[in-house]
Amino acid sequence: ARALFRSGERVLLGLSGGPDSVFLFHLLRYLAGSPRFRLELGVAHLDHGLRWEASARDASFVDRLCSRHGISCRVEQARLGVRPKTGPGAGRIRPRNLEDAGRRARYEYFARVCREEGRDAVVVGHNRTDQAETVLLHLFRGCGEEGLTAMPPSRALEPGSPVRLVRPLLPFSAAEIRAWFREAGLPCRRDATNDDLRFRRNRVRKELLPYLARHFNPRVEEALARVAEHARGREELLGPVRDDFLARHTGPGGFDPVPLAAWAPWTEGARKELLHAWLAQAGLPGEAWQVEALARVIRGPGKSCQLGKGWQAVREKGTIRLILYRGAATFL
Repeated sequence: ARALFRSGERVLLGLSGGPDSVFLFHLLRYLAGSPRFRLELGVAHLDHGLRWEASARDASFVDRLCSRHGISCRVEQARLGVRPKTGPGAGRIRPRNLEDAGRRARYEYFARVCREEGRDAVVVGHNRTDQAETVLLHLFRGCGEEGLTAMPPSRALEPGSPVRLVRPLLPFSAAEIRAWFREAGLPCRRDATNDDLRFRRNRVRKELLPYLARHFNPRVEEALARVAEHARGREELLGPVRDDFLARHTGPGGFDPVPLAAWAPWTEGARKELLHAWLAQAGLPGEAWQVEALARVIRGPGKSCQLGKGWQAVREKGTIRLILYRGAATFL
């Protein structure tokens, strides 16, 4: 905890009411009362409106928990879901879209509360099991080295923001946290959508990780978490090299034409890492097929490639540049 928090900080806990965030609530209450930390704790809860009455009960649980312990609490609603209608397929949810929309809504809400209340950090309850899932999901997308870092223990909440996003529970597995709950006998809420196998993360958690643990490595979660830790170490070492390349060649937003000669000194693997970072700077997901398409254009003889959603890479006059057609939808 000493490495993640400074004495007297004003921290905001994103409290869903589930076991991880409630465990973290009680941990932060202890740190708030510790002479060593003296944290000023506040709570924020965003009701996504995806489970209707159950979502409202989650919000009520969080409000009562905070009132019982004298912790300030803010609860807001963001209606991301649509009430199901009758008929086959009516009201069907698109899980990936909802996952992404919910994540964006939460962090935008946390950032706004921090600005309004002058908070120093947002604290969330991601654990080691979440970390292992994230590593696998990034691998399936064909991520680069940076993607293997998964979720760092601490980072800026938004680019350039002094407010930090802190994850103190990454050393603990979901099973360890639930064992503590059983022993302590504390109440928490259960989110039924965590059992919905339409969501990719749930399939990884409930089907893939148990399979890997049974047939390959019973400590697969720890192994994947170590992959993320090692990748973070490499990122801390090599990140400044990548950032310097982008600063010298790609310009704000990644739209400056980059001289082909700038790519020549790099090995194929290093070049792809830089291409991935360039795509990310421009707001593209930087999936493996996009990186490979860019690399082919640099090698030639092709002079352009499509990157999806209106994006194109064009090689001309000794440079390569990214172009977004006006009015095209982006990945953002």
